[in-house]
Amino acid sequence: MCRNLPCSSRNGLKICHFDLCRCYLNNDDFKILKILLGVVILSKRNMFEQWGEFKKAHPNAVILFRVGGFFEMLELDAYIIRKLLGFKMSFRQKGKDYIPMVGFPPSVLSVHVAKLSEHKVGYVVVEQTEELENSGLRKRTVANVVMPDDALDLSSFKKGYESYLIRDFALVVEKAELVKSKQVSVTQGEVLVAAVRTLDIDKMSGFDALKFLFEWQKKI
Repeated sequence: MCRNLPCSSRNGLKICHFDLCRCYLNNDDFKILKILLGVVILSKRNMFEQWGEFKKAHPNAVILFRVGGFFEMLELDAYIIRKLLGFKMSFRQKGKDYIPMVGFPPSVLSVHVAKLSEHKVGYVVVEQTEELENSGLRKRTVANVVMPDDALDLSSFKKGYESYLIRDFALVVEKAELVKSKQVSVTQGEVLVAAVRTLDIDKMSGFDALKFLFEWQKKI
């Protein structure tokens, strides 16, 4: 029986002692635990803050932010892309709130940046690397900056964006939540993902995550 707590904190990052957890879990459960902790054990720095740093450095440019196999645009940038390029709006969960998001795969990057240039919209391409920060996030770097001399002032979209949030975006989220509520999870993995999305990630410790896993297992 392990006598130590399953997790500790080092350099601001909560780290699970996986070897200690092996005392409790079989191999399959151990794999699930690693997936779970990869989702819920976050440092104080998160992806949105990382995105915000690039946006602060380039306030009048659309940030094309690489997340896995997609480029994502968030908040006002997402609204601008929807407005100018006709994208369907989606969203990301940020804490307890939802924020607008649109995205596309890298294979069509050149097509969409060409359209942005036609509209005289400045943009910054942010790529992710294989290297990790101390926070556990992947490092991201600016791969390309294009700012026309007569670039469109993106603040001109703010009024429309604020109206969109109040009038239309709430319906986007509501429709998605309604669809999700009617879906029946048929695998343990889907049950786990659905359960993880209900967590208050920012307030969870590693021990809380392990406890959550044990309680989740009891239900299935």
